[in-house]
Amino acid sequence: YLLRRLFRIAPMITPQMGYLGQPQKHIPYGAQARVEGKGGIAAHTATDVMVAAAISNWGGYGIAACLAALAKDPSVFHDPAVEERILRRSADASFIDGATGWVEPSADGVASPIQQAFVALMGEAVRQAVGRLGG
Repeated sequence: YLLRRLFRIAPMITPQMGYLGQPQKHIPYGAQARVEGKGGIAAHTATDVMVAAAISNWGGYGIAACLAALAKDPSVFHDPAVEERILRRSADASFIDGATGWVEPSADGVASPIQQAFVALMGEAVRQAVGRLGG
């Protein structure tokens, strides 16, 4: 449902999340890096925008927050309670946190309460942006 709503807003954007060297490859030099002679990051998949983030979830939250602001609809962005449920149910389903190697309600080594706080911060940024945009 949310994806259908978002694609009505930004149907042509293909973002890529890059974090800690995954899933992109660093190309030191050459045209493949899209900036000839300058080096850079080359994506495995053609993308319009690359978001680099030390914590991939946070980069994803940033993309989602921008889309919610563009939609002028803060409800498009999830809240801390949803984040907690996602992380808890992921752990309950034996998903492994890739940074820690443990089955726990965390992402990229960051515990659930911190993930929830970041979601709350991004949600507030969306609400303020929408208020300023007249949404």
